[in-house]
Amino acid sequence: MYDFKRFCLLGLGLACWQFGLADAANAQVKSFTGRVAISADGNFHDRDDIGASPLSLAILDHAGFEIKKKLVHYGYNSHIWQSDASQKRDMTAGVLGAQTRFGFNRGVFFDVDANPNRAYDHLANEINKSTGANPLYILVGGPYEHVCQAIKRSRQNVRQHVTVINHGDSNPYHVHNGSCNAAQTANLGIKFVDIINQNGYGSDGSKVNQYGFSNPYSLWTWLEKHNNSNLRWVHSRMKVAFPGKADVSDAGLVWYMVTGGPRAGGDQRGNPDDLRKFFGGSGGSSNNDSDIPAKPETGDKCSVTGSTKVAAQQKFRQSCGGQWTDCDKRANGGFVCASYKMN
Repeated sequence: MYDFKRFCLLGLGLACWQFGLADAANAQVKSFTGRVAISADGNFHDRDDIGASPLSLAILDHAGFEIKKKLVHYGYNSHIWQSDASQKRDMTAGVLGAQTRFGFNRGVFFDVDANPNRAYDHLANEINKSTGANPLYILVGGPYEHVCQAIKRSRQNVRQHVTVINHGDSNPYHVHNGSCNAAQTANLGIKFVDIINQNGYGSDGSKVNQYGFSNPYSLWTWLEKHNNSNLRWVHSRMKVAFPGKADVSDAGLVWYMVTGGPRAGGDQRGNPDDLRKFFGGSGGSSNNDSDIPAKPETGDKCSVTGSTKVAAQQKFRQSCGGQWTDCDKRANGGFVCASYKMN
């Protein structure tokens, strides 16, 4: 059986890291040698990337130009096997809206669902540029097919300079019709880093970890009331994703990267209050456990179980209207997806 944690301990001597970025927005930010690519779905199943993608781009922008310019590929709508039209529109509006608002190069953004081969080839080309002095870090917030196919199209002798970064236990096993999973991707000669799950709280209100970026909106008041209109817009996209809970867990991958990544002890335990300090502003947000309600505030409970996480997710979508956050392992086997239908 494939052991993700074992891979994380193997040979991560990638590049020299620098501290004290001249135009960094915050002392938490640490510059790094190399480039960043991001893969996100958002067009089917979980809606988290509809809010997480705008927040991720806001973080990269605020980290300063020297980090912002390191984004060389953003593949979105990466669930290529099936797409919900309304959900895809929400995801596309969030990604391209953030690209415009925060001034990123439109040429590095690719709708994977619309043209998979174009996205694969572009990412493969970035992989081929990788050297010890110019490594590539790929942050995965969706199924692995997008990243895996790009790596397969790259030259084998450069893959040692590529690091794929994962969080959580859903995307690594999300496959269709023999598509790539995380284990197959890691076996292509790249380095693999698995950070802690960035979902702070499970769909039933129980802790995944005491930090993370899946929390009640009470912890994000500062963002909703921020004096920067673009950040208020980010908050509005989070509401589009999930009206009852702020699930932007995949943004934790970007936070980990801009705070040091695998070579400089990146922050795996970020939380909304860390981002409040990073962006500046006020609003009375804190990350104390007492602020976390056990249940979302509105709606009727809907819960399903399945033998696998993907099966439970698909069943929840059919039975409960698609408003799920993440699915948790059951003590007696299988998975449970539970959330609240929004009024």
